[in-house]
Amino acid sequence: MSIEQSILETLHSLPAAARQEVLDFAAFLQQKTAPTKTPRRSLLGLWTGIDIDGDAIDQARQEMWNKFPREIEP
Repeated sequence: MSIEQSILETLHSLPAAARQEVLDFAAFLQQKTAPTKTPRRSLLGLWTGIDIDGDAIDQARQEMWNKFPREIEP
């Protein structure tokens, strides 16, 4: 007996409410094992062609941190 036949025989012996549970669980397993619909886009090369060096990044960070409040006022 194949697994499909065994499942069907067992399914036929269950009450309607239990059959619905089996269907819900099968749908859950199908969704869980389905491949992702949209592949993730690579971020490699995102900054290609933009002329920003380490010094410019350091300067921008320093400017941002200078505006950041040092202490929280009550």
